[in-house]
Amino acid sequence: MSLEIRPSQFITTYGPGAIIETPFGPHVLCSTKDALNWISFSGIHMSDLAIRDIRLQLGLLKGQRIFKIPDVQNKIWKGFNYPTRKFPTWNLCVKHHIVHKAIEGCPECKTSEKNESKSNKYAIRFLRACPAGHMDDVDWTWQVHQRKFGQTGGQPCKGGYFHWSGAASSLNSIKIICGVKNCGASATLGDIYSSETKCWGRRPENLKDIENASCDKKMRVFQRGSFGLRLPELVTSLTIPPLVSEVHKSLQREDVLDFVKTLKSLDSFTEEKFWKILNEKIIDKRIPEFVQEQLKRTSWAEIEQSIEQIEKSAEPTSLSEYLCQEHKALIEVIETGFPPYPHDNERRPGEPISFQVEATAIRPDVKSPLKKFIFRIMPLDRLRVVLVQVGFYRVEYKGKDSQPSSNSGILDTNPQEKWLPGVEQYGEGIYIDLNPNIMGQKNWYPSGTSATIWDKTITSTPNTNDLVLWNALSVWWHTFSHRLINAMAIHSGYNSSSIRERLYLTKTSEGDLRGGILLYTTQPGGDGTLGGLTSLVPEFENILSLALDNIDRCSNDPLCEHAEIDKVSKLGAACYSCEMVSETSCEHFNGYLHRGLLLDEVNRP
Repeated sequence: MSLEIRPSQFITTYGPGAIIETPFGPHVLCSTKDALNWISFSGIHMSDLAIRDIRLQLGLLKGQRIFKIPDVQNKIWKGFNYPTRKFPTWNLCVKHHIVHKAIEGCPECKTSEKNESKSNKYAIRFLRACPAGHMDDVDWTWQVHQRKFGQTGGQPCKGGYFHWSGAASSLNSIKIICGVKNCGASATLGDIYSSETKCWGRRPENLKDIENASCDKKMRVFQRGSFGLRLPELVTSLTIPPLVSEVHKSLQREDVLDFVKTLKSLDSFTEEKFWKILNEKIIDKRIPEFVQEQLKRTSWAEIEQSIEQIEKSAEPTSLSEYLCQEHKALIEVIETGFPPYPHDNERRPGEPISFQVEATAIRPDVKSPLKKFIFRIMPLDRLRVVLVQVGFYRVEYKGKDSQPSSNSGILDTNPQEKWLPGVEQYGEGIYIDLNPNIMGQKNWYPSGTSATIWDKTITSTPNTNDLVLWNALSVWWHTFSHRLINAMAIHSGYNSSSIRERLYLTKTSEGDLRGGILLYTTQPGGDGTLGGLTSLVPEFENILSLALDNIDRCSNDPLCEHAEIDKVSKLGAACYSCEMVSETSCEHFNGYLHRGLLLDEVNRP
């Protein structure tokens, strides 16, 4: 089925297992495995769809590869349609008010009309899901009959349709009645909606849908458009130096790294052997010729160094360590810019720039309104971000019973390779931190009353699986980030939902914690954005002033200002009127915010 969905929407909003509305009714997007096999059947080579980010692939994704969904607007892939299947499989006939299986049709329409009217077919808007990621139709037969036969021990009739009685807004006022004469079984929609039922382990996104009765979770009824029905789990990767050079890009190819790994395992990694195998693969058209052309202009010493850097950056790592790599790379270039020399001549025509910082545009001495802080502001004229949807949650996000469902898939023709759907985007950004060369800022930590209460209320312990160690310092930077997003949206031309944050907290070699934030915007395609964010850097004092202005006021005060720190929501004085931003901007789902931390530091001399 042809879907008018942008490739980036598959990653950020939809994805395998998501329900979409089509002109032919609701359909569920099939699994990654089914999509991969459909891509192969369409004659598309996976090498044409591969997104290469070796640090992400081998480091965080443990060797899984990334592919982009073919864009149907591209003439090359015009014949590709992402596989879907109809779900849910029950319809409601609005003419006769009958709930029936879609494949069987409305019994009244069949007898009263020669051709069943399509205008009367509406997919039922209710279905079931469990925290383990399974999804199923509502068991209407059991739901309607279980109250009648549950106590007597009788068996429900085998009627395949039900009457929908009532039209009020309340669920309890709508009654579902068995369509079989003399049965009389019924249930209100409110009873059905609030019930929990056994899960049979069904995954309708799999074309080979096999039930697994071993699932011990209970299924709840949801409306098919509910946000909680599918919560995508995304991993975002910023491409950082030195992996952004053309030499590193050529050497990051899996086919190149594979034979390099083989040569090293045989203790035969020499310049002669390297070029011999590379030339053989180019002759066999396994590797493009431009890779050879690029590497021929590079010395063997530089090739060896680049391979060593790639291997070091591609070591398996946790999310927090992954962010530390990015943070350290940003700190390293804030003094010199990147690259410190022109490099446009190295790029192939049409090749986008993955990372670029103009050294002369960096501002290391931007003062806050009361001159309490001295910030370093570094504009990133070009950056590359890779987003991967590694899986999704149903019913609840990382709750006590929730289990992530993986989006990983394999091709039947090559089961050794695992693939995940992703998208690469180019754009611009601004990195902000405190200048560590200023006295008192190298090891600065919030010391106000709010910081003391936060650290005492929500204790933070190091955990390699956490993105950030959430203490008063990281919450201070996170709250400050949201204020900056709203301020930058006013002057940049981008709305706040288009500006995303990336929060960093790194421990230095001296044991001090250093915070920083990257605010960026991206769009699909190689052209990137047009400089709306980086143009704010010369006058960033105005942005700081606007971000910290009226920080002591909120339309929900005094309730917001005096709110106690909540251990569950991880929120202090923060609401949608003052601190919270769009879910597309915040990486941490609008948690870990407290306006009191900023108030203490801004107002304290």
